[in-house]
Amino acid sequence: FPYTTLFRSEILVAHSIKFFEDFLCKQGFIRVHRRYMVNPKYVIKLDDSLDMITLSNGHTAQIARRRKGNLIFKWLIFLHKKGVVASS
Repeated sequence: FPYTTLFRSEILVAHSIKFFEDFLCKQGFIRVHRRYMVNPKYVIKLDDSLDMITLSNGHTAQIARRRKGNLIFKWLIFLHKKGVVASS
């Protein structure tokens, strides 16, 4: 079963990520790998060459090749909504 970090403490959950995926995606989370879902507001770096993201707490997560395009698209939408990325 996967571990999850909530409110800065790690807990063991008795369900797969798939169980939570629909709900979390509606809350803005992005599935980046079969092992990881992330909240884009905590992504501080996307390393395209290593297929890795870095979160604000220092954790890194691998990006699955087939999910990379979707991640970049959703992250750019998130940044645009925050006003970080200007529209052309």
